[in-house]
Amino acid sequence: MTFDCDHQTTYSRDELRTRIVHIGCGAFHRGHQAVYNDICNDLEPEDLWGIAEVSLRGSTSIAQDLRDQEMAFCVLETSAHGSETRLIRTVTGATDTAHEGYGRVEEWFAQPELSIISLTVTEKGYCVHPSTGELNLDHPDITHDLLNPQQPKSAIGLIAKAICTRYDLALTGISVLSCDNMPENGDVLKSAVMGFLLKVNPEVANWAKSNVSFPSTMVDRIVPAMTEHSHQQLKALVGADDKCGVVGESFKQWVIEDNFVAGRPNWQLAGASLVSDVVPYEEMKLRLLNGSHTFLAIVGSLMGIQSVSQAVVHPELKPALLTLMHTQKRSLNPKLNIDIGVYISALITRFENPNIEHLLKQIATDSSQKIPVRLIAPMKTLREMNQSIEPQLFLLAAWVKFVERYANEGLADPKSDVLSELVPSLQANESICQRVLVTSGFFELEDPIFSDLLPSIESWYNQIQERGVSTALNSLSSKSLHTKGMQ
Repeated sequence: MTFDCDHQTTYSRDELRTRIVHIGCGAFHRGHQAVYNDICNDLEPEDLWGIAEVSLRGSTSIAQDLRDQEMAFCVLETSAHGSETRLIRTVTGATDTAHEGYGRVEEWFAQPELSIISLTVTEKGYCVHPSTGELNLDHPDITHDLLNPQQPKSAIGLIAKAICTRYDLALTGISVLSCDNMPENGDVLKSAVMGFLLKVNPEVANWAKSNVSFPSTMVDRIVPAMTEHSHQQLKALVGADDKCGVVGESFKQWVIEDNFVAGRPNWQLAGASLVSDVVPYEEMKLRLLNGSHTFLAIVGSLMGIQSVSQAVVHPELKPALLTLMHTQKRSLNPKLNIDIGVYISALITRFENPNIEHLLKQIATDSSQKIPVRLIAPMKTLREMNQSIEPQLFLLAAWVKFVERYANEGLADPKSDVLSELVPSLQANESICQRVLVTSGFFELEDPIFSDLLPSIESWYNQIQERGVSTALNSLSSKSLHTKGMQ
């Protein structure tokens, strides 16, 4: 299959070897890490790094589609000013363990040149307790994998299988690279994998302490799930039907903790930043970009808005969003060497891009897992600083209304079962805000902080309920403006 792209690398694929195995070959990975790797290979053809793709769930045909397309696919990079297409050639193999078993992935794990296992499996794929970050041993996938470590269902179990393979064959260690939107994602991943290894093989766990590293990363590029419209748009530009292609914004960023035990590509050649501490960058992105996305997704959905580009220009929603962003800004590390005002302006420009169809429905997926790190964590920091937290309280009230409205319509969330049962079971004198926020896992019922915040959350909920979202948003913007003037 031939694609007619604006940009195509020229390195020899005959010399490409699998040195990275990636778990979770979703749209974001194909439009982000794979792009960096492909560009890096072209700029340093004497040190080529191939990526083998692993799909655990079997919910899509991506592995077979990649093989049908000889491991090549296109990325359409778009901005408000124009678009360009790029052919990605860095993939060396693809497998779907749910349908094809573990033969291919076992071969890759046993290759001496393997240096990195990377993953994009979203927050819920780490199977940890949100409050502690420790492995949830009661998670059904973890329970299965502890009993069947050679046929794992979870990414954690598969990574543990890889580490055991390296140990059993006396091969070099590896680095395990999380590329998911979580604070200190490397530490979360390390806790989960090491917790699993301690259960299945303490000897391997001890070896891994000095032979396996877990660098943290901050990743940033808007790469929405493909729609029929974006699929046809890409097809028209590249001249062929690309089942693996993606459409993303032209902006991309990757900040990586430089902590690798067996080498890495020189990703900085393609624009990545290698640093000693990723945390300040993670917080900035999670709280400003991802927190804003969650705010738009929950509040915008209640208003019947479909996409980010529509939501960010809404006359009531945009001022409230800016209020949230400037409030979140005050929770960031003061030593962060970035002009946050410029960063916020750039985010608004990116959100307004009409060529990116980023649906609020997609962003709202798994919100019970996202809200704690994106909005509640900065809220607690701001509260300790005696700063305004009204936008975060408003969002929590909006989440309650979101659950109330959509819980029985197939809420795409790990907590959907318990949340869907909650609303019908409420007693007449019971606080819906209290029940939803505790059931969502955001607060403990006995938490004194929650007791202090609950009246304000209920007040915003009542405004949304009685006066409508738009009027409540105007109240939020006016109240925050008044508060800012008093500071």
